[in-house]
Amino acid sequence: MRNTKQKTAIKEILERGGHLSAEEIYVLIKNKMKIDISTIYRNLNMMAENSEVEKITNPEGVAIYHIKSEHHGHLICRSCNAIFEIPCDLCEQLHTLSKDMSFVDTEHVVNIYGYCRNCKGEK
Repeated sequence: MRNTKQKTAIKEILERGGHLSAEEIYVLIKNKMKIDISTIYRNLNMMAENSEVEKITNPEGVAIYHIKSEHHGHLICRSCNAIFEIPCDLCEQLHTLSKDMSFVDTEHVVNIYGYCRNCKGEK
């Protein structure tokens, strides 16, 4: 996938940190350049396929993207949709288990759904 000015702008927004939906990226980028939401989705999907970004789904079914980094998991709040990255020793254990079973793992995802400290009192 070649680097276009749209892809570069999307990547710059994601590199600032956080976990954003395509719509949130669109709001942040639309005043800086002419871009359609479909272009953002297309770029994000290609970036996810090329392992440049990670795509996770929040409890409402919305795709959320962030720059792919070292192995980690996510805590995802079912109430406010907050997403917290957590270190994941389990990820390395899963990789080792796969290797021990002569299985070539290409991807694994550890997402834990529940309620954050601000929302746990509501449940």
